[in-house]
Amino acid sequence: MNNEIIKFKNRIIEENINTTGTRRKFSPQLKEDIISFVNHYKLSSANAAQLIGIGNTTIEKWRRSHKKQFRKVNVSQTPKESPKKKSKIPHLNPVMLNQIVLIVLLALQIIERLFVHLIS
Repeated sequence: MNNEIIKFKNRIIEENINTTGTRRKFSPQLKEDIISFVNHYKLSSANAAQLIGIGNTTIEKWRRSHKKQFRKVNVSQTPKESPKKKSKIPHLNPVMLNQIVLIVLLALQIIERLFVHLIS
């Protein structure tokens, strides 16, 4: 972990050697690598910021952006389902369904006895 932190610090310095002004710039690859590192070691943004030497809000902003981008990729890759139509038949719980089956069976027995009685 310490070697990775040192590598991040060196990359930050290398990327900002020729930068004018006080604001540092970070490449998309460096941002991605830092977020992967933070997520891999399950570090808080504050803890990671202190270790790497970047502002806490900067890492938090990168994390949110990464989550949004990851969500967009996952959503665009999943096929869209057609909207579910509401069924006109109300949902029946197993007990009600069992009772309905028993009533139908009793009705069939009564009809069978009527036919047997009519035939004889």
